[in-house]
Amino acid sequence: MPQQRLTRKRGMVLTNVGLQKLQTAKHKAEIWENDGDRYTLEELSQRSGLAPITVAKVLNREGGVDKQSLTLCFSAFGLILMEEDFTKPSDRKLQTNGTDTSTLVPQGWHVAGSRPHDYDVRLDATVVYSGSSSALIQSKSPQVEGFGTLMQSFKANDYRGQRLQLSGYLKTETVESWAGLWMRVDGANRQILSFDNMQNRSVTGTTDWSRYTVVLDVPDASDRIAFGILLAGSGRVWCDCLNFETVGLDVPTTEQTTDSHIPNQPVNLDFEL
Repeated sequence: MPQQRLTRKRGMVLTNVGLQKLQTAKHKAEIWENDGDRYTLEELSQRSGLAPITVAKVLNREGGVDKQSLTLCFSAFGLILMEEDFTKPSDRKLQTNGTDTSTLVPQGWHVAGSRPHDYDVRLDATVVYSGSSSALIQSKSPQVEGFGTLMQSFKANDYRGQRLQLSGYLKTETVESWAGLWMRVDGANRQILSFDNMQNRSVTGTTDWSRYTVVLDVPDASDRIAFGILLAGSGRVWCDCLNFETVGLDVPTTEQTTDSHIPNQPVNLDFEL
């Protein structure tokens, strides 16, 4: 009687929690061990001892693999696989309709900034505040000068003569400089009429989801309104659930003006400590 061939049951995928853990550890390793360059599938294969196609399955959650493969992927980056980190494919709640969001810039948005090419900007279906995906800006290397932003603009017609509030939720990871929401109101000749980028109350370090607001007046001479999320320096920032609404004059503006830090009277004329 021929010997029956033994096969391993392949039926596990990473949960959102597990994938976030793995991607975070992978990103840190790429920054500190690979000069900020992304690992190729071949490099990840060598690091984990798995075939490149298996590594791709794990990262993309395209199909189930055995638990040992997940364990090897985790241990390759110093992680221990926990029960919360994996599940059966039929139990997933990814809600991405099969779309690979790993390289997608959100529809209607574009990437800008002083050093946009130093950042990866895309949708993220694994770290969300609400819904199926968030926007992610992350540095490509541990040393970044300048900033990157994900932004868009729209006509100011419907908001002229009103006070406008932009709100949204941000989450950060190892932000060395700062991150925040921003909004700018421009005139017909792109003259800046009002502006705030949260630099005086910026988000730094590693923080969980929190709600932030930017409030500006929209003068009658306004032509368009630009807004977005920015990351200065290295790290990661996620953004979700942006919202615009008009508010009353009882809500103070957050506008940054050139004279906001100028005192009304001269100070310390005797140069005392």
